[in-house]
This record gives sequence, structure tokens and C-alpha cells, in this order.
Amino acid sequence: MSETTVWGDGYFANIKDVLYPDVAEIKEDFTSEKITYTAGGGKFKPGTTAGATRIQLGGSGSTTKQCFSFTVSGPGTLSITALSTGDDDRVLVVHDGTNELGTIAAPNKNADPVSNSLDVNSKSGDTLYIYSRSSGVNVLEIKWTIK
Repeated sequence: MSETTVWGDGYFANIKDVLYPDVAEIKEDFTSEKITYTAGGGKFKPGTTAGATRIQLGGSGSTTKQCFSFTVSGPGTLSITALSTGDDDRVLVVHDGTNELGTIAAPNKNADPVSNSLDVNSKSGDTLYIYSRSSGVNVLEIKWTIK
């Protein structure tokens, strides 16, 4: 039996409207509902894209800069709905702290938001990191389904 956790519009609205109201850029590390945000000298931008509340990764990241991370309890499927902040397609990297596990596409800002998935062969206690390989990406939803 699988179990799915979704961090989406309502979750990001809580960050934007409750945790950081009237803040254009979040430049500090914080944790909310099991996701850790590591600014690492970078920034996160709460806002709205394509009618949904989102968090924008402010540029290229790593496992220590401008990334989301969360601990998993085993293998699963990671689905992310994202859009580039620019006219070019961009890529979100999924990393386990040692190895790049794969990438998830973030189409250009003129496209419709699309959810793309990656099967992750993780172990209980592993931490997954999500960051942009190059430049800004709007993340509208993160979904983790345990296999």
C-alpha cells in the first residue's frame, strides 16, 4: 500500500501568508511541515504563478544552497509541478547528498504547469534534496509517494 504526501497550493500559501507575510524574499533557513528550506546565501520567493501559490527557487542551487530537502522512509516516486522563471526550459536536480538521482523538467514560463515524476530508490532515513541546476524555478507542488 502506498502513502502520498503533497505540499502544494495551500501549503505554499501558509508560508507566504502566515509564516512570511509581506516578505518578497526569504533569505534564511527554515523548516515547515517536514520540508527544510536551505537558503545558504540564496533566496526563496513566495508568490503566485499560473493561479497557484508557489515558492520560487531564486537561482542555481546545490544540497547546501537554495534547496528543499526532506527525509524519506524508503523508495518512492517524487512528482513536482514546476515552471521556469524564464523563456528557457530548466531542470530541477534530485540528490541524496552523495549522488544525483535524476532530474525533473521545469518547462519555460510560457508553458502550462506540468507534473513530472522520478522514481527514487531511496532507503529509510535518506534525505532527498531538490534544487535548480541553473536558474530560477517556480515550484507549485511537491508530491512524495512511498512505494
